[in-house]
Amino acid sequence: MSREKEIIECIKPLCEMFKIEYEYYKKNNGEYIKLNGKSICITSNSSYETQREVIGYIFVFFFIDADLGCFKTQVFNKIKQYWIKENNE
Repeated sequence: MSREKEIIECIKPLCEMFKIEYEYYKKNNGEYIKLNGKSICITSNSSYETQREVIGYIFVFFFIDADLGCFKTQVFNKIKQYWIKENNE
């Protein structure tokens, strides 16, 4: 099974459940998934770790108003550590 097919099969159920647009792509020797337009680096990630990135995305964007108290910034920074920053972020 190709790496692309493995990743798509891994993330498809979660993405479809939460109605997240997704794609897998390669750029400059790196591997990425794009979730609703947000690129996340998955180079050298296992399928399990790639699923964790999707779950982190779901947490940040669907539960962003959750009361995390004084640790909200640290929690979001840890989840988003491999996300590709856009010019306006």
